[in-house]
Amino acid sequence: MNISEIIGELLLRNSKLVIPDFGTFTIGRKPANFDKISRILTPPSAEISLNVNDKTDDMIMVGYIKKKFSMNEQEVKDAIALTAANFNKQLSTEGS
Repeated sequence: MNISEIIGELLLRNSKLVIPDFGTFTIGRKPANFDKISRILTPPSAEISLNVNDKTDDMIMVGYIKKKFSMNEQEVKDAIALTAANFNKQLSTEGS
């Protein structure tokens, strides 16, 4: 099971994903824009942001993984906790 792929899948479905003990990813949408001076049309886009202060588990990720991989809840929570710990370690050592 690749949690990073699951994060992508869930973000595309929900536009928001809480990773317990790490933070909440949100997809923000920007509309198309036409600059009258430069006459350039910028297409619509999406931007992913991370709020590290919002870590409250909404159980969406747990439920999805549990169902998709036929795992019990504690196994899923342990896998997510390990991933969150790795993400936190990477952020603290590499900054990204």
